Amino acid sequence: MLRWLLLISIILPSMARAQGVVINEVLADPGQSDADCEWVELFNPGSTEVDIEGWRFGDNPLSDTSLILQPEGFLLLARDLIDDDGDGLSFESIWGNGSGVWGDDSLLEGYPALKVSMVLRNEDGSVTIRSPQGVEETFHWDYTQRDRSWEKVNPLGGDGPENWKLCQELSTPGRRNTWTLPHWDAAIFARGITFFPFPPQPGAGVELKGWVYNLGDRQILPSSLIIYFFEDSDLDSVIDEGEEIEQRGLEKPIPPGDSAEVSCLGGPFSAGSHLICLLVHYPQDEDLSNNLAGRFLGVPFVRSSVVINEIMYDPGKGPEWVELLNRGEGEINLRGWMIGDEVGMSAPLSPAGATLPEGGFAIVTSDSSAFSSVYPWVRAPIWGVKGFPSLNNDGDVVKLVDVGDQRVDSLSYSSKWGGDKGVSLERINPQLSSSDSANWSSCVAPRGSTPGEENSIYAPILPPKGSLSISPNPFSPDGDGRDERAIISYRLPMETALITIRVYDLQGRVLATIADQEPTGYKGEKVWDGRDKQGKRLSIGFYILYLEALSSSRGVLVNLKAPLVIAGRL
Repeated sequence: MLRWLLLISIILPSMARAQGVVINEVLADPGQSDADCEWVELFNPGSTEVDIEGWRFGDNPLSDTSLILQPEGFLLLARDLIDDDGDGLSFESIWGNGSGVWGDDSLLEGYPALKVSMVLRNEDGSVTIRSPQGVEETFHWDYTQRDRSWEKVNPLGGDGPENWKLCQELSTPGRRNTWTLPHWDAAIFARGITFFPFPPQPGAGVELKGWVYNLGDRQILPSSLIIYFFEDSDLDSVIDEGEEIEQRGLEKPIPPGDSAEVSCLGGPFSAGSHLICLLVHYPQDEDLSNNLAGRFLGVPFVRSSVVINEIMYDPGKGPEWVELLNRGEGEINLRGWMIGDEVGMSAPLSPAGATLPEGGFAIVTSDSSAFSSVYPWVRAPIWGVKGFPSLNNDGDVVKLVDVGDQRVDSLSYSSKWGGDKGVSLERINPQLSSSDSANWSSCVAPRGSTPGEENSIYAPILPPKGSLSISPNPFSPDGDGRDERAIISYRLPMETALITIRVYDLQGRVLATIADQEPTGYKGEKVWDGRDKQGKRLSIGFYILYLEALSSSRGVLVNLKAPLVIAGRL
């Protein structure tokens, strides 16, 4: 059971500090590894060698011959250094290489160790070392944690309770304690990297700033420190050819616990996401894990380079979704982009590094698997996004924000614009305004939507008046396999309409109805096999094809007609 530490009592005159040997780490409760594996670590924090001949651990001598402890060197005192009782447990078998010999592995066993008689109590225990001059140091603990050592925080920082803590790992025999600062540690952190101006303009320069932190206990000298600024284009954390932006040094030393600002001018940067990294190089650095940090620089895109092109706010079945279209020039990397509504924003809407080619579509939804089960034919990228906004059926705001936190496209739609249960709301022309209700209407495709495809009501520039054509004309539905059907093509001066197409004889009688109040976009085609309302083939002769188109949104009625000839073998 763990109890609070009551006392750490060490009596050590200044002359003992000069001799430079301290109790540095204690493992009193090795847990399942058995009491044979108890140990104490000594450390020489001074700058001169110390001979421990004549020193004592408790009442037991450490060495009766000369044994030199190097400056900043460790000496391990183990209850059972080598497995000599056959139980397979010893300091060497757990913290060494398990060969049964200490010192034959420079990596794991590169420090001196001695077998010393000891019994370390898990509760209310203590250890004492004494120099030949009678100076002693005692560490007292009131509790332990299984498999976790007590560490001295600062070997020269005094011996009060605040200078001993349980190891942040399990134990660190023969190496720097987890709580002990290295002498030299130059560090870079992402939180210290900033850009000015922000957001920057595409094609403009940007001032890149960062901070170098001294996390060691000795000052960092400017003579040998170099900071590299680079753009990590391939995200491999390595300065590849062409990625370096600038090198910078320091003007003055950095004291322990202090920091220094460094900066350079980078760019110009194109629109998109750029990973700007800083790498600090200091030859004496003892911790290389914090020498590299990066932060994404988001350069805004031109507004409406990517547009919201189709919205399924009332799917009937399956999830809601939004279709995006790259109407700009060249492919666009969507790393860091987000989609949202009036309430908030989603998580990033695409996988890292996902791109949208020029003219390409992408589907954004809450559940990509559920979407694919309803729309298995879609070949465009489908991105399931955490936090995808819930689209209200009566109306909502949809906004698209790029990596620079700039709004690229947005609209506030209403159900009056179009769309219905299982029918999407489609954009008529991606080059026209997103907020113009006249640029949106219901999908007229039989499936009710066109995800990943050109919208069913897409219209580039509307013709000033309609047109109607027939091919081939004449055609001959006589069963010989040639020109059996007529393709009727039309273009209308309106984005959407309801069309009726009929065939009349020269006396004005209706012989066939090809379309009856069918929804359509500004253009379309119908195929006719030359049969009348009863399914009989019409005879050879001249006929009139008549198309009537009604735009309910604009109240416009258009009438088109064209001559039609049915031919055949005589």
